[in-house]
Amino acid sequence: MRRVLKWLAMAALVGAALALAAGLVVDRFASQDVVMVVPDAKEVVSLRKATWAPGDPVAELYGLPVSEPIRVVMPDSERLVRPEEDPGLLLLMLDKSSGDNPLQVKTVWFAARWVAVAGGIVSALSVLAFLLLRSRPGRGN
Repeated sequence: MRRVLKWLAMAALVGAALALAAGLVVDRFASQDVVMVVPDAKEVVSLRKATWAPGDPVAELYGLPVSEPIRVVMPDSERLVRPEEDPGLLLLMLDKSSGDNPLQVKTVWFAARWVAVAGGIVSALSVLAFLLLRSRPGRGN
């Protein structure tokens, strides 16, 4: 039994570390900063572009901005728009009426932290049980 508890404690710690590492990898390599926009009709966008002047907000040319820049995981490349007015900006066109909600990096980190906390708790409880069994000679083999 003690051997099982040792392995459980180590596995829980490894799982916690892997959850945090996975969150870091997803954040670093599989996500992009975007401004989510509910798009307007192409005619409206063309009209706004014709009256746009440097210094005016760029995201509003394409529709209604839903958020400030936010990191999303693997956005659909067909919905990404890099405006020629500001090439440093990346817009993600959303269809909110169909329930389009891309996965955000903050959600990934939320889950990774809770998995790490759970792994830490399981590991601590396993160590505690191991120590309790260790203090009883002849038990828990």
